[in-house]
Amino acid sequence: MILQAVKPGAHSSGPLDMEAQAMSIEARIRELGNRHRSLDEAIQREMTHPSSDTLRVRELKQRKLRLKEEISSLEARP
Repeated sequence: MILQAVKPGAHSSGPLDMEAQAMSIEARIRELGNRHRSLDEAIQREMTHPSSDTLRVRELKQRKLRLKEEISSLEARP
């Protein structure tokens, strides 16, 4: 494998750069997935309370949906 030098600030679209970008996207998807699960757990906890705050539950569900949309968007990238 031949490595090519890249000047600082220059953008490369070589195989190494593409691989690093793919790894970065995968890491972002994992992080978003973790947040999504955490929100799901928070929603479940909130809903088990007899006096659950419906506004808070709705806000948590909206945040969870936004995360899911971002995950789907990242997974759809070529």
